[in-house]
Amino acid sequence: MKLFPFFLSVLLVLLAATPSEARNKVYGAVEGKLVALDGRVLDTIMDPTRVKNARFYAIFFAAGNDEASQALSSQLVQFYKYASPRYPKFDIIFISRDASDWEMEEFMLKGPMLWPAVEYNEAKTNPLNRLASGAPIPVLVFLSAEGKVLASSTKQSPEQVLSFMDDFLQKNGR
Repeated sequence: MKLFPFFLSVLLVLLAATPSEARNKVYGAVEGKLVALDGRVLDTIMDPTRVKNARFYAIFFAAGNDEASQALSSQLVQFYKYASPRYPKFDIIFISRDASDWEMEEFMLKGPMLWPAVEYNEAKTNPLNRLASGAPIPVLVFLSAEGKVLASSTKQSPEQVLSFMDDFLQKNGR
């Protein structure tokens, strides 16, 4: 019976030491599958700390040959420039609907997109695709790290999602 308190204390230490990213379902879906612009080329993210530690995400589904995607991308670039330094626990992840990895890279350069993207060859099979649920692009989904959808352009306009994100992050993003 003397061993029970010892094992209980070991279990409590192990549970307390469980990294918070283990509960981060969004990061779990993209871990090891992210790329970002490095100058004028896409490269694997070597330090995913910001993405890993985020509490809130905007998932952006789009393609460079789509005018509405281009327009929303421009709005997101402006939003990210504003939000990124203010809300370090927020990030955007791009999931491409482009026809090729070259088109994805060109679209990301056009903005330029300052946030990471799921690798092109992983984009079609990523579990986050369920968030777009067959909706036409562009799709913008704002969610918690636990995967709770807070706002989605599948139910409202992308501009309404952006406005909601701004209001929400002002209250909860620090």
